[in-house]
Amino acid sequence: MAFEHFINLFVNTVTAQTRYYNQQTQKFTISDHLRQAVDQLLIGESQGKRLAVAVDPQTLAFQTVVEAKPNAKTVVPIQLIAGGQTLVDGGLRLYVDTSLPELNLMNERMQERLIDGTYQVKTNQKAYQLKGQAGDNYDGYKLMINGDMIAKKTFSLTFKQKNTGG
Repeated sequence: MAFEHFINLFVNTVTAQTRYYNQQTQKFTISDHLRQAVDQLLIGESQGKRLAVAVDPQTLAFQTVVEAKPNAKTVVPIQLIAGGQTLVDGGLRLYVDTSLPELNLMNERMQERLIDGTYQVKTNQKAYQLKGQAGDNYDGYKLMINGDMIAKKTFSLTFKQKNTGG
């Protein structure tokens, strides 16, 4: 089963900028079109019971909203039943990270922070030494310079840490 908006049945990282996540209501919207008609589509649960989702019989489109707390992992069960048989019995794992990382760069007078959150350094030096510290509630990072990945630490999807890299 494939979903619109690059959602998959495995790991999905959701940020404050994800269009289908409402940070104020802490809700995540799941929508798609099925390939064939089904008897029942169940997404999410309440009090231990899976919740039926309406599917448009003409377009086979559906949409539902699930609760997804910030800075936490949410598992959303999904079951797809057609012809009396369970075709899909799995779930979405949503890792919601709405806290922005802290970034403290030394030598800030030569840097300009752009509207998209990136930093620009203007210098006529052949080499420029960049020093700083970064911390976040999400372990792992990617350091990109001019679109090239310079360093990275794989995300373990563990929250509530304050890792600092230099």
